[in-house]
Amino acid sequence: CICSMLVKGGKIGKEYFKYYEAGIKKNLRITRLYEYYMESMDLQAVVEIPKMVYMYFSYNNALSYEQCAYLYASLVRMKQEYSDLYEAQQFKIEEFTLRMIREGRINKELAYLYKEIVTAQMLDEELAMKLSKLVYTCQINVSDERMRRIVVYYPMEIIERRYEINNNIAMVPLYGDDYTILFEDIAGNRYATNVTYEIQRLIQPGRMTTLVTEADKTTISLQVSLCGIDRYEQEITTDNVERIESIIYSEEVQQEYRQILIPKLIQFYYDQDQIERLDAFLEKLHPAELTSVQRIEIIRFMVLRGYLEKASEWILAYGIGTVDPKTIVRLAKKMIEKQMTNPMLGNMCLYGFERGKYDLTTLQYLMEHF
Repeated sequence: CICSMLVKGGKIGKEYFKYYEAGIKKNLRITRLYEYYMESMDLQAVVEIPKMVYMYFSYNNALSYEQCAYLYASLVRMKQEYSDLYEAQQFKIEEFTLRMIREGRINKELAYLYKEIVTAQMLDEELAMKLSKLVYTCQINVSDERMRRIVVYYPMEIIERRYEINNNIAMVPLYGDDYTILFEDIAGNRYATNVTYEIQRLIQPGRMTTLVTEADKTTISLQVSLCGIDRYEQEITTDNVERIESIIYSEEVQQEYRQILIPKLIQFYYDQDQIERLDAFLEKLHPAELTSVQRIEIIRFMVLRGYLEKASEWILAYGIGTVDPKTIVRLAKKMIEKQMTNPMLGNMCLYGFERGKYDLTTLQYLMEHF
């Protein structure tokens, strides 16, 4: 028998698959025939798997995760025809699917299992975060044999993201549409053009993306994509404020983008009367992260919230500039009343007086020190 000879010879490969398939259909009893059948199968092709194969591996499954994913995905597709087998294997399939999420694995068959098997009830916060990356993963097929890895740049982020190409395929998470893909050869040379490739999104936007994006508030590329690409017109709302916070606090994001968002977030906290969050945010701010115009605006909020020492330190370090005279006089008055010292205090009182803004406290201070 050809099948027996091939198994004894340890022959595995696509060219032998038809013999193992014929042997199974003839119900030949050859040790490890079913294993050789699965190991020789082309997992990129569509194969109609005999019912006996499902039955065999329901009791004895030592397949690789790729083979197991193919087998289980095939059974899920056939669950109407093989409802008894599917019901018997459902728990194992669910257990396998969740384990693959924990291990961060993705291919076409696993993507199908994730779509068909996973429900919100199965996911805790940690698992949802792991699934989020997988849901946005695309398969990039690269024709050029010289290429070894793919490099992805997002315009609002500092770091580059690199992914290995194996057998002309790379699995790459892609968020939104605003990114640049480069290809790198074995020598480290990079190419933006003249490389033929195809992007295939494994999970289309829908139930799965909704499921994971509710849980994922930390993946920066995703947050930027969901909050909108136009960095200059970004509106902060109760729906996206957590994502905006992640962007601002992340060291992966370009400082220019963070600078634009910081004053907007402070204004949002103030308008929404979220005073505790406003105070906590003000305490963490560093003036070097901001432009002069933004520092002026934030000093106003510091004075309103009573962060007198920090506001005066910023003024000492960067000067009064064009801070609103009302804000300067309010700050100077409170500092005088609290007997706070600052080399700029006299200049602050004078700055307000010269612009027609003063009160009894700042006037008296000027009379005593000038």
